[in-house]
Amino acid sequence: MKTIHRLMGVLASTFFVAGQAAATPIIPEGTVISGDPVSLLGFDASLNDYFAGGASAVNDQNIEFLTDDFALGIDFGSDGSLRLWDNLGTGDDLFNYSLRFTFAGLDLAGIHYLDASGLTGGDLLFSIIDSNTVELGLRDVRFAAGFSHADLALSVDEPSTLPLFAAGIFLGLAFTTRRRRASFGLDAAVAP
Repeated sequence: MKTIHRLMGVLASTFFVAGQAAATPIIPEGTVISGDPVSLLGFDASLNDYFAGGASAVNDQNIEFLTDDFALGIDFGSDGSLRLWDNLGTGDDLFNYSLRFTFAGLDLAGIHYLDASGLTGGDLLFSIIDSNTVELGLRDVRFAAGFSHADLALSVDEPSTLPLFAAGIFLGLAFTTRRRRASFGLDAAVAP
């Protein structure tokens, strides 16, 4: 009976570890982002202001980039969200930009729409260029009036929970078998 309790404890701890791995942020705050073109204004947390040069870092408290004409805000979240803000708010402006963002030490797996209800026209194109670079193209994009936004989501390659689960089962069985052998040898040595 103790063997079953130990095995269940190992399985429970394996699920706990797998759950903790999945709960980590997709893009950790502070991850450095390089933007192209370099005319992008990046938010520098130490200066608390925007500066030209196309560099910023993920920070859930602010918008990471503004275009040099202040028309479009680009906000990355640690949860993998990417929000494009219409900073003009008229609903009549056409947005035409080619933007590229490179993340330090990230392994991007994909990008997709979360909510495009704020877009009223044009084409928003996006793709993964390499393991840490995403490209956005806005072609005659028009936002609804009132400082609307469009939401995208980035995903990264994460360690699969299946290998963690398999390792937990293997370790649980190995521990149980070892324990059973040790107690069998102890019982045989005590017997007259």
